[in-house]
Amino acid sequence: MVGQKGFTGISFPFRFDGRGGVATSTTSITDFSHIKESIMQIILTQVGERRMELEFGSEVRDHLFSMSDDETDIAILKFKIQEAIEKYEKRVEINNIEIIHDESIAGEGTWIVEIDFKVIKYLKNDTVRFKLN
Repeated sequence: MVGQKGFTGISFPFRFDGRGGVATSTTSITDFSHIKESIMQIILTQVGERRMELEFGSEVRDHLFSMSDDETDIAILKFKIQEAIEKYEKRVEINNIEIIHDESIAGEGTWIVEIDFKVIKYLKNDTVRFKLN
């Protein structure tokens, strides 16, 4: 939904606000939290996971368990991320995607995704960073 401030929607991850209602987030010229949440939701949702929107999401988790530091694996993961964002998040253009293997986190480590993007409406850049588990 687009309002005077920008885009407003239910926060991700889903939670309740301090008044007991559903928490929402808004996008303005200085705050892109709703768009960042949308990007994370797209990437972290497995295709077929949503009952009424079976096509929604990404194929990132299909590749996660077979990932190595190999350039080909990382290139495939970047492609899958970009493909999903371009399909479902029309408010942004992707500038860059970084995939970082952080071995300092439990066990064999975890993968960190950092996506630099431009919000088309405001012509401003921002970054979202999150773990793939």
